[in-house]
Amino acid sequence: MKAIYMIINLKDDKRYIGQSYKASKRCKDHFRSLNAGTHHCDYLQRSWNKYGELYFKFVVLEIDLTIEEADLREIELIQEFKEKALCYNSNGGGTKGKILSDETKRKIGESNRGKVRTEETLQKLKDGHKKRTDNIIEKMRIMNTGKKLSEERKKKISESMKIVASNRKPMSDETKKKISEACKGHTPWNKGKKKASQFEESLKK
Repeated sequence: MKAIYMIINLKDDKRYIGQSYKASKRCKDHFRSLNAGTHHCDYLQRSWNKYGELYFKFVVLEIDLTIEEADLREIELIQEFKEKALCYNSNGGGTKGKILSDETKRKIGESNRGKVRTEETLQKLKDGHKKRTDNIIEKMRIMNTGKKLSEERKKKISESMKIVASNRKPMSDETKKKISEACKGHTPWNKGKKKASQFEESLKK
């Protein structure tokens, strides 16, 4: 089963979205290559070089997904944050996602140059996005209806989350203050969502 995760830039709220069978290992791989300056996503690497590791956070969003569910969710999230200009990903997501060549990107850019979206068009895009999101949520609800995690599965998820948490370096009070000031005015992506501690507690029930 797969997990959906994000690498979030706490400075400007941009994020890289991905999926993996082992989120904790994927977290280490990303941070290792970013610190080495060899990450495959140049856009994310440049931001990492500019702001530093302390301004980036690895977050597991969803777990225990099938390949199909993970593909749908990853594609949806990448599209959502690309529309907000808050996404590092260069492709559309999914296991079949392809990275466009520079030539293809140039042609697309030229064909879109000068186009201005009206308020009506923007509203249609917003409505269409909401409809797609609702459809995916409903599909996932139907697929997960009646499913119950085994005790072994709950234990593995809990251990995985603890490993991810243990990889985070403790921040000094000064660093926390700087991050807090940098994030003022931004609406947290997880506002109103269940916290990790609450999620782990629910697994014990």
